[in-house]
Amino acid sequence: MIRISAVQILLTAAMLLGILRPVSALSADDNSSIPECCRLKVAKPAKLIAIIFRSDADEASRNLAPIIDAVRKELEHDPVLFLTMDFSTTETLKQAEYLANAMDCDDLWNKFGKQSGFVVVADAITKRPLAKLTRFYDAPKMLAELRQLIAAPRDLGP
Repeated sequence: MIRISAVQILLTAAMLLGILRPVSALSADDNSSIPECCRLKVAKPAKLIAIIFRSDADEASRNLAPIIDAVRKELEHDPVLFLTMDFSTTETLKQAEYLANAMDCDDLWNKFGKQSGFVVVADAITKRPLAKLTRFYDAPKMLAELRQLIAAPRDLGP
């Protein structure tokens, strides 16, 4: 018995309708038939990493959440990567540890790991901490601090 998934059926139908073409049918320069919204673009590198250290049990984390959401929306087109280190459960703590390791943020993990209720802003290349944003920041102040850090020249030395 042959099993066909719904995804296979949809992809086949899209190719038959001319919506999708196999990768082998596309040349590197052939973007003419691909809608603008679907064209692959080269990802821009982040300049900053904003690491949110949070826990459901922490009041400061709960108070910061709407502020961070507002700031993220304002900076959606700026070179800032927002990461969340969640220490709410054993599972999310382990995932946060894996994320810190995968992002090469071990020094930040060792310095700030398992604490919550703040945002550490680090240089995306060196992973050096540049600022610690706490519950004492409202959205405009946090946004101003991040924009200042985005505009600042980087010292990539040791």
